[in-house]
Amino acid sequence: MHRVEQLYRAFQRDVYLYLLSLTGDPTQAEDLTSETFLQALCAIGRFRGDSSVKTWLLGIARHLWLRQLRSPPPLTGDSALLGAYLCGPGPESQLIARQTVDRIAQLLSEKGEGPRRTIYLRALGHSYDEIAAALHISPNSARVIEFRTKKWLREQLQKEGYL
Repeated sequence: MHRVEQLYRAFQRDVYLYLLSLTGDPTQAEDLTSETFLQALCAIGRFRGDSSVKTWLLGIARHLWLRQLRSPPPLTGDSALLGAYLCGPGPESQLIARQTVDRIAQLLSEKGEGPRRTIYLRALGHSYDEIAAALHISPNSARVIEFRTKKWLREQLQKEGYL
């Protein structure tokens, strides 16, 4: 157990900073960092030493991040927020069907990480400056990405009969 603690102390910061650069979200980076070390602990017997321990840990971290990107975003508490944000204020936003919100999430996953994160961060109330910092873009770019993504989503949903 002492060796595991040494491993964690030696590489926790590197793994966290790497994941923070990928996610742009400190909470998500912390969760993935913990999961990385848990996975490493379970797989330590399979570590062959072909690379450095740090490289091995960063590989595990990247794999977990990619797996998280491929999985659909949770729609429990965020679904109403996302629906209201994309469909505008008013009673009709409260009537948005779960199927529509599921389809929005599917469409966002097709657009890629930048547009998806921009929409979710705006839905959560983040400013353009905060989004720009998280995505390493300008605030103006964040505005343009949001505008184009929302426009594209509305067009897709209209074509498919959701709106």
